[in-house]
Amino acid sequence: MEHVGTSADSARGSSAPTIIVDEVQDIPRENLDVIMESAANFPERSKYRFTGTCKDDRNIMHQLFIDTCQFEWIIPCAFCNQDNPPIGMEHIDLEREYLFCSLCTESIDTLEGRWVAQNPKCKRVGYRIPRLIDSNTVWRNGADGILDKYEIYSRNKFLNEVMAIPSVQGEALITLQELESFCENRPIMSPDNVPREEIFGQAIIAAIDWAYNTEIGGLSHTIISIAKVEQDHIKILYMKRFSGPYYEGMEGPDLVLDEILGLVTAFGVDWAFADHRIGNKENLRLKQRIDKRMVEVEYSTGSHPVIWKNDKKRFSIPRTESLDRLFNQLRAGRFTFPNVDASTEYLTDILNVYTKYNDEHTRRSYERKGGASDDFLHLMNYTLIAAIQYYGEQMPWLGKYKYQD
Repeated sequence: MEHVGTSADSARGSSAPTIIVDEVQDIPRENLDVIMESAANFPERSKYRFTGTCKDDRNIMHQLFIDTCQFEWIIPCAFCNQDNPPIGMEHIDLEREYLFCSLCTESIDTLEGRWVAQNPKCKRVGYRIPRLIDSNTVWRNGADGILDKYEIYSRNKFLNEVMAIPSVQGEALITLQELESFCENRPIMSPDNVPREEIFGQAIIAAIDWAYNTEIGGLSHTIISIAKVEQDHIKILYMKRFSGPYYEGMEGPDLVLDEILGLVTAFGVDWAFADHRIGNKENLRLKQRIDKRMVEVEYSTGSHPVIWKNDKKRFSIPRTESLDRLFNQLRAGRFTFPNVDASTEYLTDILNVYTKYNDEHTRRSYERKGGASDDFLHLMNYTLIAAIQYYGEQMPWLGKYKYQD
């Protein structure tokens, strides 16, 4: 038995055919991968069991459950002869101190229920176990009953701890279904075979977010996107996350830089926008090779135009205002992407950001889900800012965007 939280070091070197992990929701994905390696020596008989609470809809526990057959306890109603849907908030009513049919409100017996797979094609087995299906459930006792908790718990806590339902943190900005609807029937363009007609006559913009090591030992990865500014939208041609052992050795930064230089040449990049904060050193090295095509950007707080800071030679971008604009353009279909299979892992980065409203300061901000990547989102923002600065008023679909020297 090992304790694994923000560090997976205690699990390294262990070997066992069966891995049981509790409280998975609080373990970073990269640490879970290390834990799972403990069963690598038993490929024919390895087994894994994960338990925990789905805190929110993007937490790793919920993601693991979604990737199973999704067993739900389905209870028939003896009165209306209908199966109830999976137990949810429609089965909660302060006036009914019993488990009732959500269709006709008559009492139902949990012992008459059965497990039904909601995703039957998946061979991995997963169960959602809300407290309401326990035959010993107490509905009222002054403090610990189901309805007592409903009255005193926060909405998120009740969903998590009683209903085994993930809560949604912040405002849903865009859905994966919406993003995937903007994927076209084309692969990621190969840098070894870039059609000249694809990149001739329109602005080609690269966006780069450099890697850095986190304080808890996790590793992030440099990521790049290359886009073509069409007349009425931005077409993403290429994206890559520089991950894996090949890029993680001592020579990794040089390998990444050389490959980025090759991509800039292959696609005929006009501008390469990159974050100043983390990648200042790498930006300087890139600028030495491609000169004026390398442009640094930095986020700033408050409300102001996009400003070119001549003394520092970089754009200052208002973070909240620019991300507001980006999500508006994403929802309007102003970005198109390669096919779904190639794009989904990048589009997921966009889903990892939500809005948070600070009542004390009456200010809304964009926050990132803990432990999740939002790198591709910021590449799209850099690309949009670059397109606006490149074309200005000649791109009417972008709308007016203030620029200040």
